[in-house]
Amino acid sequence: MRAQCPNITATPSLDTICSGTATSVVLTSDQPGTTYSWTSVQTDVVGATNDTGSTIIDTLTTIDVFPGSVVYTITPVANGCTGPSINVTIIVNPVPVATSTPSSQTICTGASTSIALSADVAGTTFSWAVTQSGTFGASNGSGANIVQTLTTITGGIATYNITPLANGCYGYSIFTPVLVRRQPDVAAAPS
Repeated sequence: MRAQCPNITATPSLDTICSGTATSVVLTSDQPGTTYSWTSVQTDVVGATNDTGSTIIDTLTTIDVFPGSVVYTITPVANGCTGPSINVTIIVNPVPVATSTPSSQTICTGASTSIALSADVAGTTFSWAVTQSGTFGASNGSGANIVQTLTTITGGIATYNITPLANGCYGYSIFTPVLVRRQPDVAAAPS
């Protein structure tokens, strides 16, 4: 009786992940006892391995601000027979690094913030949450610029917690404090 050669299925066969996260490709076959081995070719990514097993778990990291990829070629063996290889492609998107300009600001009461947001990955969007102490007028929001009119009675601070997002990947939040000074007391001139 001729040995049955295995046919392999990979789930998923195409996936997109964020830089610094792990793959999870599960390998199955139509033949019991199948073993699997794979090789990898990585482009603008590090962390891919050549290995054996039934699940491909590699932590992949981009080496630039552009997406990278890994192509795994997986070969099954069962019943002394090598089945046809298949390819699995993993796209790896970079994680954006945000910058605020300026990184901190001091304004007088009644003035507006002027904070420009940028990132190293094209197309990054920004959202922020704000905490304020002794100030009024700050609010959560989104966009590439934070322009808000802040007031205070005795002096205070508003701290913006800014989070970048690009291609479904969140970057680390950055904090930008804005110190709000009260109006100076004006002494009346003697008559």
